[in-house]
Amino acid sequence: MTLRFAEPALLSVAHEFWHHPRLERMLPDFLLSLYDIVRASVPLMEAAEIEARSRAARDPAAARLAPYFAKHADEERHHDEWLLEDLRVIGLQAN
Repeated sequence: MTLRFAEPALLSVAHEFWHHPRLERMLPDFLLSLYDIVRASVPLMEAAEIEARSRAARDPAAARLAPYFAKHADEERHHDEWLLEDLRVIGLQAN
């Protein structure tokens, strides 16, 4: 994968976050923000798939991206529900 060059930096930042001394205070806001992102990801990928399919005949990149968006949307489906459960466990509700 072409993004492997960024992996060491990403792992370092992730380690800092998960070992932060104030993680307990930071985690609720993090989960709420993550929920908003995850909740939007499937509809966004579904819209991107539709757009890519509409361009596929004249755009080879779009032709290759359409199946990726369809597959990835299915893989991510219901992850927002998992986060809602995590939020409920810690006594929070997403808007």
